Amino acid sequence: MNNNKYYALIILSDYKIILSSIIILSIYIYLFNMGKKINYQGKAKGKKDEKEMDAKTVKTTVNVHKAAHRATFKRKAPTAVKKIKEQARKLLFTNDVRVDPSLNQHIWRNGVRNLDRKVEVVMERKKNEDEEAKEKFYTLVKLA
Repeated sequence: MNNNKYYALIILSDYKIILSSIIILSIYIYLFNMGKKINYQGKAKGKKDEKEMDAKTVKTTVNVHKAAHRATFKRKAPTAVKKIKEQARKLLFTNDVRVDPSLNQHIWRNGVRNLDRKVEVVMERKKNEDEEAKEKFYTLVKLA
Protein backbone atom coordinates (compact mmCIF):
# COMPACT_ATOMS: atom_id res chain seq x y z
CA MET A 1 0.00 0.00 0.00
CA ASN A 2 2.86 2.34 0.72
CA ASN A 3 4.26 1.55 -2.71
CA ASN A 4 1.04 2.80 -4.42
CA LYS A 5 1.27 6.13 -2.60
CA TYR A 6 4.91 6.41 -3.60
CA TYR A 7 4.07 5.80 -7.28
CA ALA A 8 1.19 8.30 -7.09
CA LEU A 9 3.54 10.96 -5.68
CA ILE A 10 6.04 10.31 -8.46
CA ILE A 11 3.32 10.65 -11.12
CA LEU A 12 1.99 13.87 -9.53
CA SER A 13 5.46 15.35 -9.31
CA ASP A 14 6.08 14.41 -12.97
CA TYR A 15 2.87 16.23 -13.97
CA LYS A 16 3.91 19.28 -11.96
CA ILE A 17 7.30 19.31 -13.67
CA ILE A 18 5.72 18.95 -17.10
CA LEU A 19 3.16 21.70 -16.39
CA SER A 20 5.77 24.07 -15.00
CA SER A 21 8.04 23.45 -18.01
CA ILE A 22 5.12 24.13 -20.38
CA ILE A 23 4.30 27.36 -18.56
CA ILE A 24 7.94 28.48 -18.60
CA LEU A 25 8.20 27.62 -22.29
CA SER A 26 5.03 29.54 -23.17
CA ILE A 27 6.26 32.58 -21.21
CA TYR A 28 9.59 32.40 -23.01
CA ILE A 29 7.88 32.20 -26.43
CA TYR A 30 5.57 35.10 -25.53
CA LEU A 31 8.47 37.31 -24.44
CA PHE A 32 10.57 36.31 -27.44
CA ASN A 33 7.75 37.20 -29.86
CA MET A 34 7.08 40.47 -28.07
CA GLY A 35 10.73 41.43 -28.46
CA LYS A 36 10.56 40.66 -32.16
CA LYS A 37 7.54 42.93 -32.60
CA ILE A 38 9.14 45.78 -30.69
CA ASN A 39 12.52 45.58 -32.41
CA TYR A 40 11.11 45.04 -35.90
CA GLN A 41 12.87 47.49 -38.23
CA GLY A 42 11.36 46.51 -41.57
CA LYS A 43 8.48 48.15 -43.40
CA ALA A 44 5.09 47.01 -42.16
CA LYS A 45 2.81 45.27 -44.61
CA GLY A 46 0.07 47.40 -46.13
CA LYS A 47 1.76 50.68 -45.21
CA LYS A 48 2.28 53.08 -48.09
CA ASP A 49 4.87 55.79 -48.30
CA GLU A 50 3.46 59.23 -47.64
CA LYS A 51 3.04 61.30 -50.78
CA GLU A 52 3.23 65.04 -51.06
CA MET A 53 -0.21 66.57 -51.41
CA ASP A 54 -0.99 69.03 -54.16
CA ALA A 55 -4.02 70.92 -55.41
CA LYS A 56 -6.81 68.62 -56.52
CA THR A 57 -10.43 68.91 -57.67
CA VAL A 58 -13.08 66.21 -57.24
CA LYS A 59 -16.64 66.37 -58.53
CA THR A 60 -18.96 64.07 -56.60
CA THR A 61 -22.56 63.52 -55.57
CA VAL A 62 -23.39 63.60 -51.87
CA ASN A 63 -26.45 61.66 -50.75
CA VAL A 64 -27.85 64.23 -48.32
CA HIS A 65 -30.91 62.12 -47.59
CA LYS A 66 -28.72 59.30 -46.30
CA ALA A 67 -26.43 61.69 -44.44
CA ALA A 68 -29.27 63.37 -42.52
CA HIS A 69 -31.17 60.14 -41.85
CA ARG A 70 -32.28 59.72 -38.22
CA ALA A 71 -31.63 63.38 -37.46
CA THR A 72 -34.56 65.24 -35.89
CA PHE A 73 -36.48 67.66 -38.10
CA LYS A 74 -34.83 70.76 -36.67
CA ARG A 75 -31.33 69.31 -37.13
CA LYS A 76 -31.54 67.95 -40.70
CA ALA A 77 -29.92 70.85 -42.59
CA PRO A 78 -27.09 71.43 -40.05
CA THR A 79 -26.41 67.68 -39.98
CA ALA A 80 -26.28 67.60 -43.80
CA VAL A 81 -23.68 70.39 -43.83
CA LYS A 82 -21.60 68.55 -41.22
CA LYS A 83 -21.76 65.29 -43.20
CA ILE A 84 -20.69 67.05 -46.41
CA LYS A 85 -17.71 68.52 -44.54
CA GLU A 86 -16.87 65.11 -43.09
CA GLN A 87 -16.99 63.47 -46.52
CA ALA A 88 -14.70 66.15 -47.95
CA ARG A 89 -12.30 65.67 -45.02
CA LYS A 90 -12.11 61.92 -45.67
CA LEU A 91 -11.85 62.23 -49.44
CA LEU A 92 -9.19 64.94 -49.70
CA PHE A 93 -7.33 64.43 -46.38
CA THR A 94 -7.58 67.99 -45.05
CA ASN A 95 -8.87 69.05 -41.66
CA ASP A 96 -9.73 72.58 -42.80
CA VAL A 97 -12.95 72.29 -44.85
CA ARG A 98 -14.86 75.38 -45.99
CA VAL A 99 -18.38 75.37 -47.40
CA ASP A 100 -19.20 77.88 -50.13
CA PRO A 101 -22.20 80.15 -49.32
CA SER A 102 -23.97 79.08 -52.53
CA LEU A 103 -23.88 75.43 -51.40
CA ASN A 104 -25.09 76.41 -47.94
CA GLN A 105 -27.99 78.38 -49.43
CA HIS A 106 -28.85 75.47 -51.74
CA ILE A 107 -29.05 73.08 -48.79
CA TRP A 108 -31.14 75.48 -46.71
CA ARG A 109 -33.45 76.72 -49.55
CA ASN A 110 -36.34 74.40 -48.61
CA GLY A 111 -36.02 75.05 -44.91
CA VAL A 112 -34.38 73.18 -42.09
CA ARG A 113 -36.14 69.86 -42.62
CA ASN A 114 -37.01 69.50 -46.32
CA LEU A 115 -33.70 68.60 -47.91
CA ASP A 116 -32.92 67.51 -51.46
CA ARG A 117 -32.12 63.83 -51.82
CA LYS A 118 -28.75 64.36 -53.51
CA VAL A 119 -26.48 67.32 -54.15
CA GLU A 120 -23.70 67.52 -56.76
CA VAL A 121 -20.66 69.24 -55.32
CA VAL A 122 -17.13 70.14 -56.39
CA MET A 123 -14.45 69.67 -53.76
CA GLU A 124 -11.24 71.61 -54.36
CA ARG A 125 -8.10 71.10 -52.33
CA LYS A 126 -6.19 74.38 -52.39
CA LYS A 127 -2.90 75.58 -50.99
CA ASN A 128 -3.35 77.75 -47.92
CA GLU A 129 -2.04 81.26 -48.59
CA ASP A 130 -2.07 82.21 -44.90
CA GLU A 131 1.44 81.92 -43.47
CA GLU A 132 0.26 81.32 -39.88
CA ALA A 133 -2.10 78.46 -40.74
CA LYS A 134 -1.57 75.04 -39.15
CA GLU A 135 -2.51 73.16 -42.33
CA LYS A 136 -0.77 73.56 -45.69
CA PHE A 137 -3.98 72.85 -47.60
CA TYR A 138 -7.69 73.47 -47.18
CA THR A 139 -10.75 72.12 -49.01
CA LEU A 140 -13.41 74.34 -50.52
CA VAL A 141 -16.75 72.62 -51.20
CA LYS A 142 -18.88 74.34 -53.86
CA LEU A 143 -22.14 73.60 -55.62
CA ALA A 144 -21.55 71.98 -59.04
